[in-house]
Amino acid sequence: MPSEEYLASLGAYSTVVATVIGLGALLLTTQGSSAVSTASRRVRATIRPSDEQCARHRWEDIQGYELHVCTSIWTKECHEVAHSKDDTCWNQTLLNVINCWQANAFDRFVKKPEQLPLSKTFIQVDYKVLLAFMLMCSTHEDRDDNVIYPKERGLYVAGVELALQELNSGILVVHLTGTLTRKLTKDYVDRLVRGHPPLLDDPLGYSITKENDEARGGWVVALGFDPEMTKERFLPVYLDCVRSRTRRGLVFWRSMDRVLDIIVNIWSKCFSGDPGSSKRINMAIKAIEYIKTNETQSGVDNIFGVKRPFAAPTESQKRKIIEHFNGPPRISEDMQAAFQAEWDPLLRYALVAAVTGCKLCIAYFKNEGRELEEALDIDRMRNSTIYMRGC
Repeated sequence: MPSEEYLASLGAYSTVVATVIGLGALLLTTQGSSAVSTASRRVRATIRPSDEQCARHRWEDIQGYELHVCTSIWTKECHEVAHSKDDTCWNQTLLNVINCWQANAFDRFVKKPEQLPLSKTFIQVDYKVLLAFMLMCSTHEDRDDNVIYPKERGLYVAGVELALQELNSGILVVHLTGTLTRKLTKDYVDRLVRGHPPLLDDPLGYSITKENDEARGGWVVALGFDPEMTKERFLPVYLDCVRSRTRRGLVFWRSMDRVLDIIVNIWSKCFSGDPGSSKRINMAIKAIEYIKTNETQSGVDNIFGVKRPFAAPTESQKRKIIEHFNGPPRISEDMQAAFQAEWDPLLRYALVAAVTGCKLCIAYFKNEGRELEEALDIDRMRNSTIYMRGC
């Protein structure tokens, strides 16, 4: 007869085999596999709690006004950090470009969602942080207007490369490459997200001084004061967040329409008794209407023959004209004679600036390919939890 020890070992062996078979059967089911995976994740998180956490770098974690402060007097050491493959490559890209975090920002952590593996490192960001990075790193090196287009495994955004993966439950995983091209402030990015014109230089305090000036005509006219037509005035990409269902670029059209309204409803009426001035005003109206109808700056000079005055306007004259185009588009009839007397010396300055500003605007946005809104599906990004991965 078999010994008791033999029978006991045989029973233990049978139990192990049964357990293995049971686990194998369990793994063959979706629920079983999930249960084992969850248990394994809990064990690892217990042993290494840090694996279950992500550092948090969201918009509210940025300190104060600036987004970037140079850490070196040598531009290449600060602005031109090369991207190299690394599990935490965001230190070379995102956290190098946006480096003005609150003092305790690097001590803020969130729990890693179950959709992300514990074996890899991520940081949690949000859509404004990503937008700020793209606006600060985008370049004008692309000569074509179409500066946003699909690329292998991702999207090319005017010098920035972005790979975006959507998981379930509203989770996005992103990878970024890009180097700092320009500094922007946190306040300016906030305003760009709300629909301010995408000017290269923040117009706050110059052509935009009051609430809702971004929707008025002052900033368009301000562009037209500069006789240099070839330099860049706008960011390489922009948020077309002020939209209608039938018209792209409403962030521009609303202000260009305001410029035209003021010329038609104030200037044309006030100078109707002056044949020479009335002719110049009508040419300006036709030129801007041509831009609106044909959506191009080509051919405008054949319509608008008013030459830029030889003497440049003074800064006080520029400011006066800008404030006027930020003002109401109507005046009462009893004020028209006084308006003509006051503004006659500035007539050509104002008309040339208005038409030139509209030309610069349409030249920038007439062709599709600069709008971040649809290319990135900003609404989806705004409503998702975003994690940044390494290479």
